[in-house]
Amino acid sequence: MKGRTEADLLAYSNASPDKLKSFMLRPAYFFPSDPADAQRLISGFDRCSDPIVGGLLRAVNLGINAADLGRVAVAIAKGAEGVVGEGEQQETFSNRLMNNIAKRLSGK
Repeated sequence: MKGRTEADLLAYSNASPDKLKSFMLRPAYFFPSDPADAQRLISGFDRCSDPIVGGLLRAVNLGINAADLGRVAVAIAKGAEGVVGEGEQQETFSNRLMNNIAKRLSGK
């Protein structure tokens, strides 16, 4: 279903570029930016497993924190300079690409 929805959105936006521009954000795993929020927002089992599973996913660049995900989404929607390479047309943003954009936006 997700793939079909993405394909339909891209087809519509390509056919009507003056009406809609679509971007597909594909975070593999996202987590609260503040550890206190994590304690409040996730269930007991997830609180126990998240330090292990989440830590492994973040270690291999498969996680993005919610604040970075939000900053990246806004930068993409605004067409912020430097988000996508010069003259490139990007429609799908993988987790790795979003992490790289987040680093550029924060100046790291």
